[in-house]
Amino acid sequence: MHQLIMPEPFSEEIMKTAKILRATLDIPSCLDSPFFIARFLRANNGDVELSKQRISEYLTHRKTLGYADYDDLGIFTKFPIGKATFERFRISLIDYDIRSKDVHVFIQKMEGTDIKEIMKVIPLSYVLHSYYCLHENFGRAVAHTEKKTGLNIADFLNPLSSPVKLARLVVKIWSEYFSENLCKLLIINPPGIVSLMWQISKCIMDTRTASRLAFLHDVEELKHYLEPEAIPVEYGGLWRDDSGYADPPEGCCRKNKPTLGSEHKGPDEIWTINGILKPPSSKTYNIKAHQQVEILRYMMV
Repeated sequence: MHQLIMPEPFSEEIMKTAKILRATLDIPSCLDSPFFIARFLRANNGDVELSKQRISEYLTHRKTLGYADYDDLGIFTKFPIGKATFERFRISLIDYDIRSKDVHVFIQKMEGTDIKEIMKVIPLSYVLHSYYCLHENFGRAVAHTEKKTGLNIADFLNPLSSPVKLARLVVKIWSEYFSENLCKLLIINPPGIVSLMWQISKCIMDTRTASRLAFLHDVEELKHYLEPEAIPVEYGGLWRDDSGYADPPEGCCRKNKPTLGSEHKGPDEIWTINGILKPPSSKTYNIKAHQQVEILRYMMV
């Protein structure tokens, strides 16, 4: 019998440690809640120093790139890195008022999304930075609430393919900084056999992350996990986005910008776009376990 998704409660010990640690950190008001630090502590098995390091790195990232200065919609539509990335994907907004119990809901539709093509027109770094941006929005929504109260399997079978490389990097960011933002990841109508999907997911996700996946065969199964108010009308629920962002409003996601072959950029062109007229020669490294490779950053004088 399925039950509605609910956040996992924090232990008294975690909350006590979080309160002590909170006094030593400068947390932006839009992210600050009694549980912001607790999530980092639980994700890092109570390691205070590692949690402080992760929090510091995340806060530095948001400030250095500048998305901290944008409102929620601006991160999706105006922040240069976010706009270039998010317009390629069919995603919903993170609406503070759309919740199932105390769980915020975000939707991404994979139909019509070709990750290999997308990575030919925007840098991989944009996608990774945008993942931080997405969780910036999640963090704001969660803090706000806490203060008050068509996928191609073949792409993922090849361990050297661009989608798998991207997935591993995203999962690394997820597990190190934002794993406690996720209660459950619901995948509807997965292509192929569910057991095969499980095998694939284990290749690109850690055990803890994989345990939070649920594969659904029909949209009706969403009602086992979410309240109707947090399920799009398109899927039999009550959620509509009439803000002008979603197309159609019943689907709660906007249409993604198609990726055209004329937009593909080669490595040399990426350097030129960023003001480096004489790009350095590229090198490929195969790094084995316990090996180290030093890479000197190319500086423009």
